[in-house]
Amino acid sequence: MYMTFLEIIFVLLAIAVSALMLVPRRGSLSRRYVNVFTVLTLITAIPAVLLRYILDHASWRTSGSNYSLLFIGLLFVFILRGRLLRLPTPESKIAESGALATYRRISGAAGILAGVFSLAVVIIFPANNLDAPSGKYKIGTVSFVVEDASRQGVYLDAPGQNRRLMVQAWYPAAEVPRTARKVLWIPDEALRDAFADYGKMPHFMQSHLAKVRSNSYAGIAPAQELGKMPVVIISHGWTGARAVHTDLAEELASRGILVFGIDHPYGSMSVTLTDGTVLPLDSEALNWDLRDEIFMPKGSKLVATYAADILAVLARVRGDDTIPLLKGRIDTGRIALAGHSTGAGAAVDIIMNDASISAMLGLDAWLEPLGKMVARGSTVPQLHLGSDRWRNGPNRAFLNTLLDASPNAEYYSIKNSAHMDFAMLRDFTRAARLIGWSDSINQKRFAYIVNSTAADWLEAYLVVDYAPNRVKTVVKTGKFPELQARD
Repeated sequence: MYMTFLEIIFVLLAIAVSALMLVPRRGSLSRRYVNVFTVLTLITAIPAVLLRYILDHASWRTSGSNYSLLFIGLLFVFILRGRLLRLPTPESKIAESGALATYRRISGAAGILAGVFSLAVVIIFPANNLDAPSGKYKIGTVSFVVEDASRQGVYLDAPGQNRRLMVQAWYPAAEVPRTARKVLWIPDEALRDAFADYGKMPHFMQSHLAKVRSNSYAGIAPAQELGKMPVVIISHGWTGARAVHTDLAEELASRGILVFGIDHPYGSMSVTLTDGTVLPLDSEALNWDLRDEIFMPKGSKLVATYAADILAVLARVRGDDTIPLLKGRIDTGRIALAGHSTGAGAAVDIIMNDASISAMLGLDAWLEPLGKMVARGSTVPQLHLGSDRWRNGPNRAFLNTLLDASPNAEYYSIKNSAHMDFAMLRDFTRAARLIGWSDSINQKRFAYIVNSTAADWLEAYLVVDYAPNRVKTVVKTGKFPELQARD
């Protein structure tokens, strides 16, 4: 938990002091009132100093409390000035002018409102570091660019520009240097701004994500005792990003699996290449108006583009041509695909044509753009996890066709969940349910169910008693009653 508790204490103190300002200053209570007021002001200032200077956690989220501190400080100056210039009466009473009383009431009310606002945003927009994975290995990470010379001018690329993909590797590591520090979850400012734009928020309302850290360390050596490692390639959905599947990637890496997460330019919210070039979302690539006659053709093109991206990365992985740090460490005979929505649809497209893939994980796989092709099925083992909201939607018929045609496929939906729950909504905001992005399931519970189930299943096919041609039912429906098997 990244200092959220201290922030809340800070805000509550600011609200308490602001409320104290509404108490009338009368009679012998004046001295006591000022003394208490002074002490609480100092106590409130201490967490502010800690947060801003010692903990390097300056944040717009506590700005309302800082404003309330300003109101408090100004009022204190007025009160102190009045005490120094006025001689005490025999009754030890200190008069309060009408102007000062009005100022006190206005400042107190403004301080309370500012503090309540800060308290709300501290709760709604958490700045907690990502939850730790369950595996025994530490995690290393490196990002790099894959360039596909076979495709030019894709979406917003210039006609002669090769397709460029940002890829992030997460891998198991045995030791972490003392000086190493966990990397930021979303260091890319353009991506944070894009998420804010998607939520129709000012950019500063997602700026606190720049302080959230993952569980990975940049560039540390992979664990030597593992030898060649099995691989999972993760593909995000439309308007997603590789970052929104960091939790699953880190869970797999902590269990001894090498993971490559792809950013699909112009389908991702924003992609920043290693040279600083920013590739934004192409909003025209897919129009979610289902009545639009070109909606499905656009969807088919998008899934095909994602599939080609995965194949470009897959070729590099199979050729042991990723980054020097992982040279000779890839087991090219144990490669699985995973994806969410459009990314999962693209993965299905691939396994229908390549039976050498060891396993495939689909998270609300969007199969409508594949049309009748899903009837071909695949012998590749598949685990499909779906949200409750997509359980009986138009995509379900295509999923049923795929499952019926695939002898080694399992499907489970998760009660009270929504499509976007798979994209780490809990780490962006706790208000996802209020705005309709999430359903009623507890977000941490949802993440635990998905990551545990997916990692157990992939581990069974890639690590433990490797046997790609038979179904291994490791899904724990008894442990997770939220999981509903196929009707």
